[in-house]
Amino acid sequence: VNQLAMASKFRFGAILSSKLDYNFIHSAAPLQNRAIVEKKNIFKKLKHGKVRIGGRDGTGRKSVGCRGGGHKRLYRLIDFVRAPLVESGPKTAPLPVDIVKSKVLAIEYDPNRSARIAQVADMKRKYILAPIGLEAGDIITASRGPPTSLADIQRGDAYPLQHLPIGTIVHNIELVPGKGGQLVRSAGTSAQIIRKEKGEVRRLNTHGTYVTRPGKVVVIRMPSGTDRPINADCMGTVGRLSNENHKHRILGKAGRMRWLGWRPRMKKKFVVKVR
Repeated sequence: VNQLAMASKFRFGAILSSKLDYNFIHSAAPLQNRAIVEKKNIFKKLKHGKVRIGGRDGTGRKSVGCRGGGHKRLYRLIDFVRAPLVESGPKTAPLPVDIVKSKVLAIEYDPNRSARIAQVADMKRKYILAPIGLEAGDIITASRGPPTSLADIQRGDAYPLQHLPIGTIVHNIELVPGKGGQLVRSAGTSAQIIRKEKGEVRRLNTHGTYVTRPGKVVVIRMPSGTDRPINADCMGTVGRLSNENHKHRILGKAGRMRWLGWRPRMKKKFVVKVR
């Protein structure tokens, strides 16, 4: 058997070598990211089942095409707020600002987003978005107040945009203070603080509605290149998001698209219209 195998390998050596190269190029993830990602250390209380809707809306009718199937996933609860919003009290007795210090336990894979996530622990365990360079054992800080020193700011720290110096690279940016990060959350993306000025900001009043009032804004240069004014009290996390090679991945076969929950796409002219 070994002689036959050696003969077939000698005869079809070029074909076998090309197949090996093909499998290497179309690997599931870059090798440099596999070394830091831990899959076995998932904390059970931070995940729950995710129901797939297959592109259907609340009425049961298809509203989004080319969706369906895919591998089962567990949704990880991500903390986008990082630090609770403390309402300002009377001027005679201002409320203290909470400083949350967390220790990074592990960098993990999340099937529901392109970036890697970090499992951290302070008073309790939680997941956050992991920037490039964040490693297990690091201590990160989040606060609604100013940092003790600008020299102590490191990747993974979260502060209001008005307390970060101009030129800082940030991600996970809030649109409304206390609501949690909504901008710049995908793999390899980042925004930059351009300038600070006065303008119109959105605030949440006591009735639970949003109002526009004059205030301080921080102009952020988005990944698209556009400049966007953000409320200066909104928080941002320092650093660029991890898994920057996500946009260079090659799926390699149609079956992997089906694993991700994508069905085949058809050109419009070939679709049979049902009357």
